[in-house]
Amino acid sequence: MTTALRRVRGASCAGAGGSGRAGEGGTLDARGGIAAGGGGRAGATRGSRWNRDTSAKRRRSLIAFVDETARKQTLRMVPYALYLMGVRRKEVRDPATDLNAFVASWVTQVSFKPPMLVVGVKRDAHSNEMVKEAGVFTLNVLGAEQKELAQKFFKELEVTRETMSGVPYAVAPHTGCPVFPDTPAHLECVVKHVFDGENDHSVVVAEVVDAQARRASKPLTHAETGWHYAG
Repeated sequence: MTTALRRVRGASCAGAGGSGRAGEGGTLDARGGIAAGGGGRAGATRGSRWNRDTSAKRRRSLIAFVDETARKQTLRMVPYALYLMGVRRKEVRDPATDLNAFVASWVTQVSFKPPMLVVGVKRDAHSNEMVKEAGVFTLNVLGAEQKELAQKFFKELEVTRETMSGVPYAVAPHTGCPVFPDTPAHLECVVKHVFDGENDHSVVVAEVVDAQARRASKPLTHAETGWHYAG
């Protein structure tokens, strides 16, 4: 779930043009070569175009048969924790305009070495622009008892040099993004890749460069809040 703050509407919390297409291209080269009577780029190009077109048609036909109610119910069974994601502009001159935080929930670890994770951030959100511009962010883990704290970040924030809508924050040493001492733990992350395809949320792949655990706590999840941002 991603909710952008301050003058932002709807920011929550994963490329397609790489190995997948290369694999398709290998098959298509063979088909194109046969069709062209000897291969070459022209045959491969025609074959590639044909395969992309038919693949898109197959995807549309498959989607048409999906039971939307079952899809929503099933995707909401996937457990999601809630985080305060701290972001900044590349250059921070005024905290009121250059720092931000919002609630994110589409987060998962995707690598041990190096430690990496993926975050989904709504593409039309102001905070998404800040993530792409600065290339860094923090993830502050919310404790199971911090639903009220999370709710403060669903509204427009009043940001000073010390608080965001009354919530104390500090600037992380490695990324310069907001961290919230009242949360159980936080991660500092450096963006490695951002994927924007036909998905309505940017898929942000990042490396964890620092972490701090302040106290033991169960995480706040959708189950504790009754909120849903999935389906």
